[in-house]
Amino acid sequence: MDLSNCMCQGKVSGCQAGVVCEAVCGLPVTKPKDVLHCDRGCTDDQNNCEGCGIWFHSLCNCLKNPDKCPHTGTIKKDSHDSVWALITNGTNDDLITNTKIIPSIEELTAQEGNAGWDFAQSFPSDTGFHNYSATALALNSWRARTHMQIHIHLCDKNTTTYTHLSTAKELPATPGTPDYRLKQLDTDPDLYCISVPKNGAIQKFGELVDSFRRGTTCTRRVGAGIMHDKRGNTWGCATFNSAGGVAKFCSTGS
Repeated sequence: MDLSNCMCQGKVSGCQAGVVCEAVCGLPVTKPKDVLHCDRGCTDDQNNCEGCGIWFHSLCNCLKNPDKCPHTGTIKKDSHDSVWALITNGTNDDLITNTKIIPSIEELTAQEGNAGWDFAQSFPSDTGFHNYSATALALNSWRARTHMQIHIHLCDKNTTTYTHLSTAKELPATPGTPDYRLKQLDTDPDLYCISVPKNGAIQKFGELVDSFRRGTTCTRRVGAGIMHDKRGNTWGCATFNSAGGVAKFCSTGS
């Protein structure tokens, strides 16, 4: 489908409503959201809200230029298909998002998560993630998100987490077995992880995160991320970090 003639929302800078969402498991949401509603995703009445800029502005502009917008499938008019796309913005924090309205990790199915994380791990070194020593992937929790559309950050790695993973006891497991699940890291109790040797990809990571999240008493605090350590392991982890997955896996911590 040719989207070159589509009209995208201009750079979204209005609707700075500063909505404070409800507390999550007794923990206040201290950072206001620039949206009108905390639980509805990017509805049309929020098309000028900064918290919906990814959906109404960035993704639209990306898909208008498909040669510069890597994505997982064919874009079809009025389709509800799930297509993941990489939005490059000229910074060290590119975003991977979806053409379906998926407001957060809470609404992300295990299967869609698998596809998103697989796509995020697929890029060659000249595009991003497989510059093993430099980058990480991160998905914020419902509590910590600033945009109301699912997005995985492709960012410079957090050096503290990199050190913890590089010195931790490895946590290998075989996909399809009962032991294939996230386990608490010995060097950082805030992380629940699985490891793969030789810089391999984390398989079915969407299912791992979804299973972990559903097994907790506070799903809205769960974020996730993927990072390589200095020993050549790939780590896929979930976290309850109050500031979200980005704070745990990205150098910006924001």
